[in-house]
Amino acid sequence: MKSKILIVASDFPYPPNHGGRKDVWDKIVLLHKLDFNIDLLVTIKSQPSPQNLKEVKNYVDNIFLVERTYNLFDFISILPFQLKSRKKLKYCSLKTYYKYVILEGDYVFLLTNNNSLQYDHMILRLHNDEASYFFDLYRSEKRWLNKLYYLLEAVKFKLMQRKIIKKIKNIMFISKDEMRRFTIKFPEINPLFLPPNVNLDHFHNIHDKKLSKKVLFIGSLFMINNREGLIWYLEKIHDKVSEIDKEYSLTIAGNSNGESLDWLVSQINTCKFKHNITIIDTPSSLEEIYREHTIFINPMLHGAGVKLKTIEAIQKGLVVVSTLKGVEGTGLQDKVHVLIGKDEDEFKDKLILLLNDFELVKRLSDEAQNYAKKEFENTTKIKTYLESL
Repeated sequence: MKSKILIVASDFPYPPNHGGRKDVWDKIVLLHKLDFNIDLLVTIKSQPSPQNLKEVKNYVDNIFLVERTYNLFDFISILPFQLKSRKKLKYCSLKTYYKYVILEGDYVFLLTNNNSLQYDHMILRLHNDEASYFFDLYRSEKRWLNKLYYLLEAVKFKLMQRKIIKKIKNIMFISKDEMRRFTIKFPEINPLFLPPNVNLDHFHNIHDKKLSKKVLFIGSLFMINNREGLIWYLEKIHDKVSEIDKEYSLTIAGNSNGESLDWLVSQINTCKFKHNITIIDTPSSLEEIYREHTIFINPMLHGAGVKLKTIEAIQKGLVVVSTLKGVEGTGLQDKVHVLIGKDEDEFKDKLILLLNDFELVKRLSDEAQNYAKKEFENTTKIKTYLESL
């Protein structure tokens, strides 16, 4: 008899057009492949399209949609707003007995207070140390009202940690660094390092593409930490690289979530070299964009968890230049798998090095892909972990 599993997500996972969604969606596909019967419980702001619901139904038996609601008092609650806005999880009716329940992040923790939930084993998928994540957003944000919100969420999530660990001991960490910190702080947990899953059939070999001096950034353009990193790169590095290498060009692509990109256009207009920058807002597909570029940059200065954009770029056959924050939690090593710039000068120098050494580009890409195939293919890891509970 197949085991029944409930996946509880804070956002509808399809289409998987940003990091958090992609991690949840890849896990659904993987567990379906492992022959689990899956139900999906999701909190939503708006109704998913019929096409997206139909696609998800190819992999799950039942989809339960719970509306997010909030009022002014939720912002001043002792609980984080991200939990309070999902308070209806406490009251939805669940009639199935589950072998496993996977909570996709702290945001859906209030389901543990649902009296109708019946299960054998509960697991928390830790996408981020939310306290650190919101504190980093606080540091990145410039608008005072937003800064206050991020700071309050950081403090509230910090206060929640002990309560969450008291209820859930089984934790699947996306970040190796965060797993190490939590294991020291909470030695009673049952941890698993489960990085973003990679499909071995989806790797693109750098030797199959025409190498160029086209540099790429892909990320959610509505996220403040991505904005901060891009502004830092455009202010500190882009013009210096353009002065040295006239063939270099930069493409910035990503989901804007319907928000204006005036901030990005304004920043580009301050650059001396504007002609070699291309913006692609909310592309329908990323495949061709990855195929046309050779080098990927991740200039993030703040953020928690694993930066999925770095792993995705490696999988697509690009070589990566990153800040320390951009490879945090992955185990990727400087000069072995990627090049890491600890400050603006080192970042610039390492990017210029790759622009002029395609043999190094090939070697780093090969090593990074070999590492990702070994460490980030999760079929055996998750199967063994679930069976051990």
